[in-house]
Amino acid sequence: YTQVPLNWEWACEGDFQVTGQDIIVALANGTTQKLRYFAKTGNSWAGSDLDLGDKNEHVNLMHLSKDGTKAVYEHSTASQLPRYYTADLIKASGNLQFTNETELAKLNSKLSKKSITRSEIFKWKGYNGDEVDGILYYPENYQAGKRYPLMLSIHGGPSATDMDQWRERWSTYPQILAQRGAFVLKPNYHGSSNHGQAFVESIKGHYYDLEMEDIQQAI
Repeated sequence: YTQVPLNWEWACEGDFQVTGQDIIVALANGTTQKLRYFAKTGNSWAGSDLDLGDKNEHVNLMHLSKDGTKAVYEHSTASQLPRYYTADLIKASGNLQFTNETELAKLNSKLSKKSITRSEIFKWKGYNGDEVDGILYYPENYQAGKRYPLMLSIHGGPSATDMDQWRERWSTYPQILAQRGAFVLKPNYHGSSNHGQAFVESIKGHYYDLEMEDIQQAI
C-alpha cells in the first residue's frame, strides 16, 4: 500500500477514478468539489489541478474508459440544469488535459423552458465565529430593495452537504419555492460533510447547539 499525499486540508470528498497507475480525486471544497490529478512515478506522486474552463469545481466525473483515454462527466450548478459531456484525456508532463469536449445527451428539454431562478454561494460567520456556507436561491423576478419571505431547506444527516449543483427532488424543491416568491437558503451547518473531518465531528456531544446558532446567524 502507498498513501497518496493529497496535501488538502479537507481531504477527499469520496469519489475517485483510477486511470492506469494514476488517479483523479474529488477533493472536498465546501459547496463544490475540486478535481485533482495525481500521477505516480515509482512510489512518489505529483498532483496537478484539472483545467475544465468555466466548469471548474462544478464537474462530477462519472466514468473513465478502461484505457483511460475518455471521460464522461456531468456539469451543473444550483441554477443550471445538468448537462453531460464526453472528452478525450491526454496525459503530458505529469498533467492531464480534457480535450474535444462533446455533449453526450440533451435532457430536460421541457424543464429547460421553465423559469429558473438565480442562486449564489452564501457565506457567513456562525458558531464561535467559524465560517459557514450554503446555497441561497433568489425569488423569481427578484427586485432589489423589496422585502421577501425567507425559507430554510435544511439537509439531514447531519453528515451531508448542500452543494452548488442542481438538486430538485421530493424532499427539496427550492425552484418551486422561489417561483412562489421566497428566498430559499440551504445552510451547511456544523456537522456537515465536505468541509473537513473536524467540521463534521465538531457537534459530538453538542447536537443541535452549534447547528442552531449557525442557522440563526444565517437568518
